[in-house]
Amino acid sequence: ETQKYLNIYTIFGVLWGNAFIIASADFVIASSVCLWYFKQPNAPSDSIKRGFKRLIRYHIGSIAFGSFILAVVQFIRLVLAYIEVLMMRFI
Repeated sequence: ETQKYLNIYTIFGVLWGNAFIIASADFVIASSVCLWYFKQPNAPSDSIKRGFKRLIRYHIGSIAFGSFILAVVQFIRLVLAYIEVLMMRFI
């Protein structure tokens, strides 16, 4: 019984971690492109490092909350797909 709940917890954690990593990478890329495009003439060209710092300092909570919402939706879809597979066995 405990193992079943631990498996569910692990699956949700993997979904959340995956969504968090993808959203963080997307943010760093978008921030880097923005910094590069609107660069001042004498500005340093370390836009990736500055984008990562901006992610950590200002936007980590928003990225975590957004990835949590995505993980919940993906988990619901996964549960419904599992129920569909179980129903196909009985038909």
